[in-house]
Amino acid sequence: MSDLYLLAQSARDGNKDAKEKIIWRFIPLIKKYSRKLNYDGAESDLIIALLEIINNFPFYKKSNNEKEFIAYITVSIKNEYIKLSKKYCKILNFEVELKEDIYKDPLMDIDPENMVLLNMLLEELPENQQKILKELFINGFSENDLAEKLRVTHQAVNKTKRKAINNLKRLIG
Repeated sequence: MSDLYLLAQSARDGNKDAKEKIIWRFIPLIKKYSRKLNYDGAESDLIIALLEIINNFPFYKKSNNEKEFIAYITVSIKNEYIKLSKKYCKILNFEVELKEDIYKDPLMDIDPENMVLLNMLLEELPENQQKILKELFINGFSENDLAEKLRVTHQAVNKTKRKAINNLKRLIG
């Protein structure tokens, strides 16, 4: 049997020295992917993933080829890198969206005279059209969320919105 394969079996059984030797063996690969992840704790996350990979390695199979073991570890670390990068990207995008929402208030862009005119025009519309326009454009609901809230179909919300906009165009001239 290969030295690395035996070391992995020993690490799986709880040998701390064996775990440390395996970590040192794969540290260049871990550092490569942690640099690409570019967040604090990426290296630690990948080391933990390496130890989990070793614990999940199918030692019961008759293969004891070191090349197969190294390939298994390499592919598994790469897959963990992909999973972490997707997770980190989602978190980063969510943080950016939150910052945009905090700094941008659509009502701040409308001057008071136009706001009075807008309210007068909205009062001319039927109540359901008023409600849908206010929820969509003032409160920032998406059509899908508004449809769920009102317990109607997305199509009904879209149709009412289009009718309301056409009515506003007709009222304006």
